[in-house]
Amino acid sequence: MPDGAMQSLLSFIVVLALIPAALWLLKRSPLGGTGPGKSKSLRSVAVLPLSATQRVVTVEVGTGIDRKWLVLGVTPHQITTLHTLPPQEAAPLDAAV
Repeated sequence: MPDGAMQSLLSFIVVLALIPAALWLLKRSPLGGTGPGKSKSLRSVAVLPLSATQRVVTVEVGTGIDRKWLVLGVTPHQITTLHTLPPQEAAPLDAAV
């Protein structure tokens, strides 16, 4: 193989090896998005299944003094706010988080 082709092949292999490394770093950085447990302004507090397709979910939204708990009715077709209340110190003992 000529030197130019070998260098191009080696550069291609290095770029291919850097892609998974860059994705791994991005996933662990603050810029990595809001996956489960990453959002600081949205937290699931409790879930109560009512049927196979319906649930009542309590979520905490906001941070600091602006925090609120929203009680939501969740179905496959819509989400409805059932109640809004101030955040509690601890989740109920029977809450499934």
